Amino acid sequence: MNDIGTNLSKNLEFSFYLTSLKFNVQEFLKSDYKANSNVIFVVSNDPKAGQYTLGDKIPESIVDYGIISIVNNDGILRVYSGSNIFSQKLNFHDLNFNNRSVKNFEVIYLSFMIDLHRNTVKFIMFADDLETSHVIHTSFLPGHIRSSTLFYTHPALKDVHLSIYNPRFYNDLTQNLYGSKNWNTFSATNICNLKGAENSCAKCIFKDGDMALTCKTCAKGYKFINGKCIPSFQYNQKWLDYNQENSKAKPK
Repeated sequence: MNDIGTNLSKNLEFSFYLTSLKFNVQEFLKSDYKANSNVIFVVSNDPKAGQYTLGDKIPESIVDYGIISIVNNDGILRVYSGSNIFSQKLNFHDLNFNNRSVKNFEVIYLSFMIDLHRNTVKFIMFADDLETSHVIHTSFLPGHIRSSTLFYTHPALKDVHLSIYNPRFYNDLTQNLYGSKNWNTFSATNICNLKGAENSCAKCIFKDGDMALTCKTCAKGYKFINGKCIPSFQYNQKWLDYNQENSKAKPK
């Protein structure tokens, strides 16, 4: 495991920070890397973690009781954060992608904010054409970020970012996701091909606890009107009819 960065002052610690990461799911599942094949990401303040290299198996105590760990649990992304090793209190949550296994996706992007003042970890998640969010309320403080903080990333991970100065979801997504040339390719699985509106929605939102999907961006050739994506030619005709009706209704 590697340290978080030597450019941080040894006297500083951060209680509010954001991390984001992107990985190709199929590349991750088919990876030849075996030492920690199901462990995607780990951040820890345990000094013992520094002795482990990429070829070593990371002990469960570091994965389970670190600041935050993300593990593939048979197709479910499980997050460990806010656990306490002294009381053996294990705190974990499973991220929900509309009850779909991550094995069915191509690319996943996770952006998460850890707030020690509120004991929360807030996730904004993108899986191909699906967007969702999740909030974890931890039992114990996840842990501060310091210059001695150690991290592990699976070899399949791409574009791992840490923001400790003025962390904001908007900044991260604008710089590292929406501004990426790969953003438009996040539509591989067609989850947003909603029943009754086939091929009309390009990207959709799933609210945790609500099974319904809501369209966020219409596909090419469609326009968003009255909560639905309709063909552009119908949209143009409705707009023309609307203008004609309003022009007739104007007083002379």
